[in-house]
This record gives sequence, C-alpha cells and structure tokens, in this order.
Amino acid sequence: MLDNYNYKNYLRVDNKKGLLINRNDIYVLDKYHFDYKKYNNLSSLIFDIDNYLNDTDEVLEDLEEVLIRLSEFHYYNETKK
Repeated sequence: MLDNYNYKNYLRVDNKKGLLINRNDIYVLDKYHFDYKKYNNLSSLIFDIDNYLNDTDEVLEDLEEVLIRLSEFHYYNETKK
C-alpha cells in the first residue's frame, strides 16, 4: 500500500528565501500563476491568495485548500502564542 503513496509530494520545499511549501501546493500555486519563489514570508503569500480568491467569481476549491493548509501551517509554526 505504501508503494503507491508518493510521500515526496508532501515534503516541504524551500524557495531559497526560507518559505517552505509542499510539492502538491506548488503545483496548485503554479496553476494559478503564483510565483511562490518571490515570497519572503508566508503571510504575504496567504494575503495574495486570499485577495485572489475574493476577487474571483469562480469556485477554486484546490486553491482554497492550499490557503487553508498554508494558514494552518502559519498559525501553528510561525505565530507567537
């Protein structure tokens, strides 16, 4: 069963600026022309994705899921509590 599971898609990739994103999320971001390599922090990327979703009339479930994952990661790993 683990043979079919591609764990590499869930490993986080560094954008050379300290931003870590998994390959599945990179695929979705590329689909909507978000250049994840230009972002210095997760907050900026989350902000831009949120604005994009608010400005479109389409339902973009895959991008909404990426936004949720990135927001949760940001909350649990980068927010000072």
